[in-house]
Amino acid sequence: FSRNWQWSVEAQYFQVDIDGVIWDNTRQVQWIADNNGGWLQASVGYGDHQVGVRWERLALANNITGAAAHNMAELTGLYNLKHDPERTSLLYRWQLRPDFALRFEAIEDAIQSDSVQRFALGVIWSVDLIAL
Repeated sequence: FSRNWQWSVEAQYFQVDIDGVIWDNTRQVQWIADNNGGWLQASVGYGDHQVGVRWERLALANNITGAAAHNMAELTGLYNLKHDPERTSLLYRWQLRPDFALRFEAIEDAIQSDSVQRFALGVIWSVDLIAL
């Protein structure tokens, strides 16, 4: 690759183990969870242009027990019906000036049970607030 080419690969992984209690004024349930997730992003650029792809996933294993488990799980949004949310994005970034860029993103979003496609156009502007 010449000096005008750039590429990057980034990733993040996390795991959360939960052993706790959910309660309201009259009910209490036990919540045990082993949730993990992460994202992987790769991009390649040439000059002022960059193209990338990003994949994100969250694997949920919520176990809520007790007399009001179903109602409390729905109320708190922890009832996921074996659905592991994920999202895939394709992005294009054009660096017009050192402090100004345009970004276009196409997103396949399966965060909820129904998958949706979205598009986003963004403006990226940077400035030094305090120069040291």
